[in-house]
Amino acid sequence: MGVIRFLYGELSHEALVQATFFSSLLCFIVGVYWMMRSLKDSVFASVVGLEYQPQAKMFSLVVVSVVLVAYNKIVDIVPRHRLFAVICGAYSALFVATAVMLTSTTHGLVGPDGQPIPPSPERWLGWIHYFAIESYGSLVVSLFWQYLNSQVNLKEAKGQYGLITAGGQIGAITGCTLVVGSKRFGVPQLYGAGGLACLVSPLIVQMYLCRFPPDEFINVSSRSAPSSAKKVQPGLFEGLRLLIRHPYVLGIFAVSALFEVIATILDYQMKVLGKAAYSSTADFASFMGMFGQAANTVSLVFSLLGTSFVIRNFGLRPTLMQLCASKDAADGATPPADAAAACPL
Repeated sequence: MGVIRFLYGELSHEALVQATFFSSLLCFIVGVYWMMRSLKDSVFASVVGLEYQPQAKMFSLVVVSVVLVAYNKIVDIVPRHRLFAVICGAYSALFVATAVMLTSTTHGLVGPDGQPIPPSPERWLGWIHYFAIESYGSLVVSLFWQYLNSQVNLKEAKGQYGLITAGGQIGAITGCTLVVGSKRFGVPQLYGAGGLACLVSPLIVQMYLCRFPPDEFINVSSRSAPSSAKKVQPGLFEGLRLLIRHPYVLGIFAVSALFEVIATILDYQMKVLGKAAYSSTADFASFMGMFGQAANTVSLVFSLLGTSFVIRNFGLRPTLMQLCASKDAADGATPPADAAAACPL
């Protein structure tokens, strides 16, 4: 307990139990996502062709935007804890169906002769599975953080955040480790396992509600707000309004957008080089799994040992500034010449 107090501050027993529930929930959500993400590009390269991945990335922005608009309508009707069952159940069915289709000798990875089916942009299975995984990463993770914010108050969140995100990193490492064994387990079988694992998240939410009934943990802002306060329903362009009205939100958007641009370019370059070295679907998936292991292991170390400790002792603003400076230093240390020559965009 002394180590926990040093790294995460004073946490009551109830807050620690609550953090354990949310850590487990994020573990399964992120674990499924990283397992599917590691498989996504290898399957897309084998079914459609890796050269079409930039187009898929752009189209996925439209698909995810449409899905999020629909989600924002549904969230006003269905309670968030029930949304886990609805959304995770839908993705579970979609991933299991994808696993079945990948075993098909007509639409899957291997033809009747046992040879890989040539990739083609007309093979719709590759596009659908790509958009499904992209939207899962945006939708379910967003639902998790919205639900977490409604259950945890600001004071306890500073100590719980590191523990909760560590659970997500453990799940990501586990999912990537399974993908490393793609040759042993099989790519379609891993898709099916990911679909079934989606059903664990609603079960964890139900267990959490049994341990912490809804009236026990109420958001601090809800307690302090007067009951007569008029609720303002956000519109379709609420995000744009916040960007214009609040400079700090615009700063968050700028940092996030610049990071995504850089990460997307480097990620595509890495995948082109990886596909050139590993031609089979299982080998390429295994390579992506090893990359996910390395990336999430580093994140896990920071989540367990650094996040809560640094934020509590140095403050949020210096921590964010240091994060941006570290990112810029890492980008500047990346040699662009070889990567650009190997993968011209």
